[in-house]
Amino acid sequence: MIEIRINGRGGQGVKTTSELIAETALDEDKFIQAFPEYGPERSGAPVAAFVKISDKKILSHSPIKHAEVVLVIDDSLLNEGIVKNIAHTCIIIINTNKSQNEVLKKLGFKGKVYLIDATKISLEEMGKNLPGLVLIGSLIKVSKGMIKLNHFEKRVKEIFGRKGKDVVDANLKAIKRGYDEIKD
Repeated sequence: MIEIRINGRGGQGVKTTSELIAETALDEDKFIQAFPEYGPERSGAPVAAFVKISDKKILSHSPIKHAEVVLVIDDSLLNEGIVKNIAHTCIIIINTNKSQNEVLKKLGFKGKVYLIDATKISLEEMGKNLPGLVLIGSLIKVSKGMIKLNHFEKRVKEIFGRKGKDVVDANLKAIKRGYDEIKD
């Protein structure tokens, strides 16, 4: 089983990001769970969401204690100790425009850290600050098969299709750039 934690702030699409990952895995005949964890329910408050993906039925319905993958939508959360309770073999993907040295200094973490300016990409491609899709594109690449890019693109076409071809194309470009531009 793979356990994923997504950290961000209220209003940044944390829950939606977790649902998109889970729904794509479900499309691939995997067993899934996706659930948010809220603190104070207000825009800008720290929020986490969790995804479990498995080839076998998931019997545990408990929160994730030691994530193998962490997506950080808002790099200001690095100051708030979000790296606690993760495995040192964990993959962390961070939406940031900061340098590798700046980020590693804050983290004090020895696992695999990947950086991408998902905010910039989402603004350039979609005209909106929706970095979750870009981060999922990055996750697909660095996880090497947790979910497949073509299945995720199909899911995005289904969800955004009613908004028109331009919206779908912009989302797909943002996802592809997340896949192509992720750096470690």
